[in-house]
Amino acid sequence: MTGPIWSWPLAMLRDDIAARRVSPVEAVTAVIGRIESRRQINAFINVTAERALADAREREQAVMRGDALGPLHGVPIALKDNIATRGVETTAGSPVRAGWIPEADADVVVALRAAGAIVIGKNNLFEAAFGAAHPRFGETLNPWDQTLSCGGSSSGSAAAVADGQAFGAIGTDTGGSIRIPATMCGLVGLKLTNGLVSNRGVIPVSPGLDVVGPIARSIRDAELMLAGMGAKDVRREPPRPPETIGIPADLGRTPLAPQAERAMNVAKRRLERQGFRLREVTLPKSALSLDVMWTIASADIAEYYRNELGRRPEDFCPQVRRNLIAGSMIPAVDYIRARRLQRHIRRRMAEAFSDVDVVLMPSMAIAPYPSGAERVSLAGKEYDVLPAIMQFTPLANVSGYPALIAPVEPATAGPPPTVQLYGRPYEESALLSIGAILERLSGPPPGV
Repeated sequence: MTGPIWSWPLAMLRDDIAARRVSPVEAVTAVIGRIESRRQINAFINVTAERALADAREREQAVMRGDALGPLHGVPIALKDNIATRGVETTAGSPVRAGWIPEADADVVVALRAAGAIVIGKNNLFEAAFGAAHPRFGETLNPWDQTLSCGGSSSGSAAAVADGQAFGAIGTDTGGSIRIPATMCGLVGLKLTNGLVSNRGVIPVSPGLDVVGPIARSIRDAELMLAGMGAKDVRREPPRPPETIGIPADLGRTPLAPQAERAMNVAKRRLERQGFRLREVTLPKSALSLDVMWTIASADIAEYYRNELGRRPEDFCPQVRRNLIAGSMIPAVDYIRARRLQRHIRRRMAEAFSDVDVVLMPSMAIAPYPSGAERVSLAGKEYDVLPAIMQFTPLANVSGYPALIAPVEPATAGPPPTVQLYGRPYEESALLSIGAILERLSGPPPGV
């Protein structure tokens, strides 16, 4: 492949490292140079260049010795800065966590290092992964169009991958925080089954809803990232190949931006031509899932930051401070009700998936929107940004089901259009297989 190393697919880089055609040191050096030349994107809070180069030299020696290599050997990746990294300041994008230097890696980082990955740095994010970027760290710009938002909260993770500043990144997702930035940047984003990969060492929003997951440029790259994340062995029978694709029954009554509607139509047409059966399926209402997720997450994170909110409220950015105050005022009866409704949603999802293997739905109802926008226009009406971008994502966190963002068309003037796929718990492979079909039919993933 021609072009600078930082623009290569992760899978190709890994294979070339194993074949000794390129060294981990060359890969890390190329990525560091890309980061330095693109500082205006503001994808990183902390670049660990010296440590990454030292790790690269160790990885290179392992290749030369002929050691067995992990799925990410020598590959520079990035971590969202709410994931604990030994000896590296981990801020969660908030001044209240500034100066915290973990003594141990998060479990997912331990697994990634064992798989041979090289951590290149810590990505920028919405403060506390819950609301907006703090002025101290600044907003991440969308590499496709720097007037557009990256979404959140894993904004820096998606921007780094889309811009060639990392070959893949690990984000976190409580209500869409991997999938929304992946959509905004035209990438593959995978929200895993809740509990499949350990959250230990991740600064929480809501422990029962939070999930770590990969952001990548292609389905194959996402598969390699997942292989290196230390997923639990659930010891289930291998899932059968997916045959039936569900389409939400109420989708026709949901306003969609033209780009989102076109992406859905393209995906449906291509999957039908590949022999998949499409049928309507009734899912829990999206508004209910958003309300349940927001109630649980708001109360959980308010409790986590209770001391900091009481002692130094001015250190939070205004939107996050408002969210935390609102979360601290949620009555216990509302929290209990939300937990009860969560169980109801899980039962409804199990019923829905008794008739289908995978559900196809939009990534977002709206098209990528301007940075800093608080309201967006959709079908001639004005909507607050938050419910507009989160209409189709919280259901995965509340139910615990996996969900995948997959591009369906090549990039033109902006990020490639995407759709979202939901699957049964622990059947990420079914989502990835269909994502790979859509990717193949849309042409090769765009170069950086």
